Amino acid sequence: MVQLIANAVDAMPEGGTITVRTGSEGGRGVIAVTDTGEGMPEPVKRRAFEPFFSAKGEKGLGLGLAVVYGVMARHGGEAAIESAPGRGTTVALRIPPAGEAPEAPPEERAEVLVVDDDEGVLTAVADVLRSAGYAVTVAPSGLDAIARVRERQGRFDLVVTDLAMPDVSGWEVVEAVKGRDAATPVVIMSGFDRARATRRAKELGVDLVLGKPFDIQDFLNTVRGLLAGRKRS
Repeated sequence: MVQLIANAVDAMPEGGTITVRTGSEGGRGVIAVTDTGEGMPEPVKRRAFEPFFSAKGEKGLGLGLAVVYGVMARHGGEAAIESAPGRGTTVALRIPPAGEAPEAPPEERAEVLVVDDDEGVLTAVADVLRSAGYAVTVAPSGLDAIARVRERQGRFDLVVTDLAMPDVSGWEVVEAVKGRDAATPVVIMSGFDRARATRRAKELGVDLVLGKPFDIQDFLNTVRGLLAGRKRS
């Protein structure tokens, strides 16, 4: 809710009205946040839930709505946007009724290390993973990540790291992780030349190079697959 209201405020630089509505539709609870702001053209609306996509340029990371979408999807709900230029925006969250919570699969209690020097990206990716039931350790730099790997003697079930970081790069993080345990799955996030990164990644035994922006549900499916593979091995 905080993220939805913050987005609504950003959409109204000249001021306006924010309306929060609750109700039920088709047996689901609904929370809708509506603003009277600028609205979104169709191409922007289609991509609004993509991580790292933003219509704000350098002013926005484009992560907030992606996190909202990921949390809703993980809990069996959905998020939808209604918007048009000059007509404001409504983001509706449709939430399934509470039932008896199923026991989380063993791989969803796995320990994941997330590494990124960008605080916004680090927090967003960690939040998505936590919402899926994982235990997450964050490292705000490559140097800190290597220290945590050494402290834990490499005992992370999965490592997700940015590539381009100052001082200590993602490649050095990969080398430290794989040097401790070559079987530890590693996912690299890169907003640069994915083909070049993929070539180097193969040399170092990286399991996946994830180009930014990426789809949250695809990301979580990939994480589950890598952890399931590690468990089988």
